[in-house]
Amino acid sequence: MLTTFLIPFAAVALAVAGLWAFRKHLTIKLKLIALSVSIGLGSIYVIGAVATNQASDALLAEREQGLEAILASRKTQIEDYMGFIKEQLTNFSQNRSISEATYHFSEAFGYLDSEVDIDTQPGSPAYNAVAGYYDSQFKPRAEENGQTYRGAAAYVPRSSTGVILQSWYIANNPNAVGEKLNLDQHEAMVQYNVHHGKHHPQIRRFLESFGYYDIFLFDNDGNLTYSVFKETDYATNFVTGPYKDTNFGSVVRQALASNTPGEVFVEDFAFYEPSYGNPAAFFGAPVFYNGSKVGCAVFQAPVDNINAAMNETAGLGETGQTLLVGQDKTLRSQDRFSDEGTILTASRDNAAVAALFTGEYGNQQLEENGTTKLIAFAPLEIAGLNWGVLAEIDLAEVTAPAAALQAQLMFIGLGIAALVCVVGWFFSVKLVRPIPPILERARQIADGDLSGEALKITSQDEMGKLTESMNAMTGALRSLIEEVSVASQEVAAASTEIAASSDEIARGMNEQTSQVHQVSSAVEEMSASIVEVARKSADAASSAERSGKTATEGGEVVSQTIDGMEAISEAVSASARSVEELGKRGEQIGQIIEVINDIA
Repeated sequence: MLTTFLIPFAAVALAVAGLWAFRKHLTIKLKLIALSVSIGLGSIYVIGAVATNQASDALLAEREQGLEAILASRKTQIEDYMGFIKEQLTNFSQNRSISEATYHFSEAFGYLDSEVDIDTQPGSPAYNAVAGYYDSQFKPRAEENGQTYRGAAAYVPRSSTGVILQSWYIANNPNAVGEKLNLDQHEAMVQYNVHHGKHHPQIRRFLESFGYYDIFLFDNDGNLTYSVFKETDYATNFVTGPYKDTNFGSVVRQALASNTPGEVFVEDFAFYEPSYGNPAAFFGAPVFYNGSKVGCAVFQAPVDNINAAMNETAGLGETGQTLLVGQDKTLRSQDRFSDEGTILTASRDNAAVAALFTGEYGNQQLEENGTTKLIAFAPLEIAGLNWGVLAEIDLAEVTAPAAALQAQLMFIGLGIAALVCVVGWFFSVKLVRPIPPILERARQIADGDLSGEALKITSQDEMGKLTESMNAMTGALRSLIEEVSVASQEVAAASTEIAASSDEIARGMNEQTSQVHQVSSAVEEMSASIVEVARKSADAASSAERSGKTATEGGEVVSQTIDGMEAISEAVSASARSVEELGKRGEQIGQIIEVINDIA
């Protein structure tokens, strides 16, 4: 049952796994719906599986107890019924009327041949009548039941008394087969017929009251002197005759060997030829008359009564039944689901049968013909019969309510899944509704468009805060862009001014360089003409040397000023210092020129 529930649960798990594998390509809406459905269905299936499994276990335990109760009831019923038959046979065999009937039938059977002058040899009317009955009536019924017909000569009684009685009460009985018991007395005025007319109605009523298949009386020699139904074993000998080796012959010999009044012997079912090959079981007990054993009485077990008890279906549902099984593992009762006779023809060869014949009680789950059955078993306590009783039912029927519960839960689960889908879709739509405007605003910002209006805030949850943050980010970006624009304009103006200042400085440097060159030329010319004033001019030379160095330094300052143009702020500062220094050097040069002029 749990396995059945795992199938849809596995399907859901696979679907969830598939969604997880492609989660990067799914929208939040689909993810939310999938999550809702997965949680809903997963919970339902887990709860359903647990509930169904527990229900199945409870139903199984309950049915096991119920099956064992039915088994105990059948066991008691069959044991009591078999005990009842034994007790009834004991009372029957000790009944004064039956004792008298057994005695009189035995006497009359013994001297019947001397009372009548009837030819019973083959070819005689009596013999032909009996043989004709076997050929025309017994043969087709026997063969219909699958029994081999051995020919009339194998069935016709060997004694003349047997031929006479079978011709009177069977072959020439005006009643149809199966209704021969309706003839109370043959018209021939002999002692046997008188006793038959006296005792037969009473014994017949007893048989019909208790449902026995047949009732028999024997003399001490094993001659079947009386039977109610008058089948083909009637008036034959069970010690030397054709049926001596049957289970019927066995119970007769046991009963005739007993000297204990009321002692009952039982022979298990076996196929019995006179009953057209149908299974028959027999109970036998000795009969005493005035203290002397005069024969025995035998009951042929009432198969219909046993089947009626075993085929009671209360509490067994559509597939349950109870069965009797013998030690040979063949059935001793009719299978309710078979249209054919199953006693001795059908079998139950399984672990339960093996267990019960070791004295065990209990129940097992076994598979038979592809169907799992719950089988309860117990041995029967019937002296002379090694039988057991089974109570079985299809496990599928036992767990059918759990299966129905499972189906209901699955349908409920599908309904809830649909509801979860709808609810999940509704809430996912509500939840992700603010996301598209945020995504669109993000795309606009990515494209450089900050002109959009502030997004509308529709909730105070995370989505509302996200919208609020997007609005704040948009405003902050807009302010930053404006500040950057203003700063850019200021930088552009400053750059223009710096460029103009650099041009002026460059022109000043050029002029200073030109003046320096002029001064150097003048110094060279003067040095050639003022040799005679060497001592005084030495100081002037030193000053000129310093002026050269100063000029050189001025050139380096100009180079630094040009290089510093790349770094505007440093260049401006360096240019200012250079200009100031050049001013000082210019003053010194002016002084030197004045000195030179004085010297000249």
